[in-house]
Amino acid sequence: MKDMNVGPIPSAAPGPAVYRVDDLLIDTGLRRVTRDGVELPITSLSFELLIALIRAAPHLLSVDALMDGVWPGVVVSPETVIQRVRLLRQSLADSADSPRYIAAVRGHGYRMVATSIQVDVPVQGVAAAPSLDVPVAVLPADDPVAPAAKASHFRWRGVAVALALLLGVCLWLVAPPRLHHGSAPVQRLDSSAPLGRDSLAVLPFSDLNAEAGKDHLGDGMAEALINSLATVPGLKILARTSSFAYEGRDADIRQIAADLRAGTILQGSVRSTGERIRVSARLVDMNSGAELWSQTYDRRFAEVFKLQDDMAADVVNAMHGYLGATLPSPAARTPPTQDFEAYQLYLRAEAVGKGTSESEHLAQVLIDQALARDPNFAAALAYRAFMAGGGAALGYEVPASELVVGERDAKRALAISPGLPEAYASLGLINAVRGNWIAADENYRMALAAAPTNLSIRGLYSLIVLRPTGRVHQAYGVLDESHRLNPADGYTIHELALTNSLLGNDAEALKFMHLHDELGGGGQRIGNVLVYARAAAHSGHLQEAADIVAPGVPESLSVALGVPVTKTFYSALADPTKKPAARQMILKLLPAVESPGVEGQVRGFFMQALTMLDALDPAYELANRSIDEGLRAGEIGSHIYLADFWLAEMRPFRRDPRFQALVTRLKMIDYWKQYGPPDGCDLQNSQLVCR
Repeated sequence: MKDMNVGPIPSAAPGPAVYRVDDLLIDTGLRRVTRDGVELPITSLSFELLIALIRAAPHLLSVDALMDGVWPGVVVSPETVIQRVRLLRQSLADSADSPRYIAAVRGHGYRMVATSIQVDVPVQGVAAAPSLDVPVAVLPADDPVAPAAKASHFRWRGVAVALALLLGVCLWLVAPPRLHHGSAPVQRLDSSAPLGRDSLAVLPFSDLNAEAGKDHLGDGMAEALINSLATVPGLKILARTSSFAYEGRDADIRQIAADLRAGTILQGSVRSTGERIRVSARLVDMNSGAELWSQTYDRRFAEVFKLQDDMAADVVNAMHGYLGATLPSPAARTPPTQDFEAYQLYLRAEAVGKGTSESEHLAQVLIDQALARDPNFAAALAYRAFMAGGGAALGYEVPASELVVGERDAKRALAISPGLPEAYASLGLINAVRGNWIAADENYRMALAAAPTNLSIRGLYSLIVLRPTGRVHQAYGVLDESHRLNPADGYTIHELALTNSLLGNDAEALKFMHLHDELGGGGQRIGNVLVYARAAAHSGHLQEAADIVAPGVPESLSVALGVPVTKTFYSALADPTKKPAARQMILKLLPAVESPGVEGQVRGFFMQALTMLDALDPAYELANRSIDEGLRAGEIGSHIYLADFWLAEMRPFRRDPRFQALVTRLKMIDYWKQYGPPDGCDLQNSQLVCR
């Protein structure tokens, strides 16, 4: 039966119209969107998409209808629609997880979910026509943006961002959002200082006039070169997390070199035409500005892997002459797959995974298509395994069957490509989700033995194994070593800021966070503000913290939590006589906190609040009920955020006799027997005693 709620894009209005969509004012004549008199940065295609959804409200529009209506006469893919919706949401400050304006309906399309929509509203004295109120649309239970839906996994190549969010949320309660507390910002790195001649950064290659389905070859080309050149002794190749941080940013190449401390930069472009690919590349000495080497390659797509090897060899030859030293040629690499279509699908899957349910679903579809073409594509198997464990690690419930498939994929990837570090990391992630801490630790040690300078894997080890088990100082040590390997890596700098903040080293935390901001890392908003706010809270600015924490509360609980509770909570921290009132307000919210779909870090927020308000009994009840839910799903910690247990503010919780039973349920005792107890605790005959 045809879905009567899915329709084509309504025909355009006969003339310019002005719409009021909740707090948005949309003028089709001026093609302008404003909120409270401030114009929002809406591009042309995003504006067309917005108008189409408004005119169709309250009905939804299928992806096909959007492709035909917003891109008439142009061949686009569903991925294009997804990315355009994402850009529109960003411009509107909307959220896929808790949408104010635009919601996705899995398998069908998109629709407006604003409280009301009015047409021809008065603007600058224009008389108002009768309005059309549109009621709030109710999302179906299986909608990917509904609160109960499973959240995104990790994007393998974009893992740094997801890790930063995961590391940051454990500081939520004692780190209310604040952007500019404390010392003045650190200056950017000096672009006039001499740069290391042997330090080479490979920037993402630009895609020029790329065809649909071939528009991610530039990233794949650059990453392949990084992997090949990294095997050459005598060259210091910066990790992709460093050089790829500048992707899509209008940054001066001289400042990039200064930020990365890279004496040489390799940049290039990729152009695809039919069955052929043209790649242009050049190597630049950033101390003198001289071009050391340039070359254009024109090959068939089937030869792309040979092209990558040839280019790597040419770069090494150029560096040999530049450094005046003998450098061995990079070994020819085994192609990741013999099926070039599968390789393109793999690159697209990595690129589209943006951290939303819909984009991750598309990534899953693409990686499944890649593996359907080549079941022995080890890198794709490792990526699919990583996706299986990522959601649970972030605190969302993942079906046990998905973890079984992920484990099988990771082991198969290792059988096909022994020593593949990404496969070990994926297997470690799944083992950690299940509470197999010893196996997870061994997996990450194997991954780092195969790729000791892989900063993403180092970050995963500190995040997935060390921090949940309370070995926070060791996690810091791993990150500190990463910083020595690459002092300009923005991801590592960000994680050092968060870890220092977790350890209470506020001065160091602020130093690293200021540097991270100066390097252009402001996109990781939650992690950034938490460091400043924690320092503010520790310095006694509790009332100020109360004023700024409310906007950062997850939207799913913002109505219930709101300003009164946050003000009461922080007031109680300053004045113990107010604790009973704060406890009562929070206890009333616990049924909502424990409802299905509420994220683990949100529950951790309330567990910490109860602990700090001297309410250990309900804090333990909340923790144990959340662990019960995770154990039923076979996922340790999927309903509670394990790193929260090791905050300094949770010391009374850890000192309580009930903590022994809790960590026993979390399967951590055997791990500590082998690797040592968590920070601030002793292990005596399987009995944990925390100081």
